[in-house]
Amino acid sequence: MSSLSSLPEEVQVDIFLRLPDNSILACRCVCKRPLGNLLYKPSFIKNHLNLSIQSNRRFMLTIDDNKEIYSINYDPKSASSSRVVGNRAIHVGYPFWDKNIKTLVAVGSCNGLICLGISSGRKRIDEKSCICVWNPLTGEYKIIEVPVNDLSYSSESSYCVRYGFGYDNNIDDYKLVRILDNEFRIYNLGSKSWKTIQCTERYMFPGSNSRLNVKRRLSGVLHNGALHWLGVPTQ
Repeated sequence: MSSLSSLPEEVQVDIFLRLPDNSILACRCVCKRPLGNLLYKPSFIKNHLNLSIQSNRRFMLTIDDNKEIYSINYDPKSASSSRVVGNRAIHVGYPFWDKNIKTLVAVGSCNGLICLGISSGRKRIDEKSCICVWNPLTGEYKIIEVPVNDLSYSSESSYCVRYGFGYDNNIDDYKLVRILDNEFRIYNLGSKSWKTIQCTERYMFPGSNSRLNVKRRLSGVLHNGALHWLGVPTQ
């Protein structure tokens, strides 16, 4: 690393931009200043995102039953039955880890940001729920408090709530969407504020009246800049 740090910064940037996402995550953990600081610069993060989109380079995060997160590089254009690049998953530590986490589910992802639903607490009386928007490349994250029942396995009311996460190109900001009955609540990350929209129709979602796994029923799908949920209007 000492020989790398002696190179001009633009050369260092070019080298790091050519690395797989997993390698950049590893470098962020082990590199000391000033190399480590380089990986946190907004200009590097933006250039890395643009290059990843252009080259169709992707990495996938998985969550196991022990609430551990792993990163895997993969190629979505590969004709092979296995699109995984390389032969191992890399453990990714997350700064919001808590030994009392009960639920950790993926709500969505967009432009390298991961949106997670988290429920924690040793007992029912101190249980808390939140949405965490996390950048695994930099380690930065934002916590958004939500009703405790939204992410609870045991709450009856949680079966009807839906979430989604995406990017609004019109205002250059990321949004979190929460749906319950005919009420749509939208959180803007930039302004840190909620907006409520009342819909004239109520919607029923598959699994709303059954104990489907929270991982299967919670999140919407982001496609072509729009969030989608499977549901039907009710009378």
